[in-house]
Amino acid sequence: YDGQSFKKVTEKEGLASNDVHWMFEDRDAKIWFGTTKGVSRYDGKSFTTFTTNDGLIDNSVYAIGQDAAGRIWFGTQGGICSYDGKSFSNFADQVGSTFSNIRAVAVDKSGNLWFGGQGGAYRYDGKTLTTFTSKEGLLDDFVGSMIVDRAGNVWLGHPGHADHKGGASRYDGKSFKHFTEQDGLNGGNVYAMGEDKAGNIW
Repeated sequence: YDGQSFKKVTEKEGLASNDVHWMFEDRDAKIWFGTTKGVSRYDGKSFTTFTTNDGLIDNSVYAIGQDAAGRIWFGTQGGICSYDGKSFSNFADQVGSTFSNIRAVAVDKSGNLWFGGQGGAYRYDGKTLTTFTSKEGLLDDFVGSMIVDRAGNVWLGHPGHADHKGGASRYDGKSFKHFTEQDGLNGGNVYAMGEDKAGNIW
């Protein structure tokens, strides 16, 4: 949407799939689309698509982010990988852990990478991987969304389904605080979050 009209972008225009899970703009103003058939990058003129044939670890891409060094990170059904502009790297090989169903990627004010998914939340400082689950204070072990607010707090959304609790967790660097329907949430399932200019969390 350019302020006046909508332009429809589909597989006909070069998108990997019409089923888009995530959109992300990198520091070079390129737009990345995470889909069920790989990830597509739009440079303002055309699309370039990356799949498992190019080194992506799984074609179902749920989340995308970028670290301070400019690497693009992907949360997928099959785990986490990064792209340095030339090739892909499997994060599991780097840290010696396995990941699945990664639904969120964020970078905090200290430059730490955060990932959220089926096994809870993960923080990576470049050397050490720290895992957060309900044992460490998370409301639930499934994290479906994540943002870092202007104060540096990490917010984690929990969709809530089957045996999983729905709501949100906020991490201030020391401990977690939970937010559920009892605290005023309109519903128990949190699928996405954002912060407005006034600092309100939606």
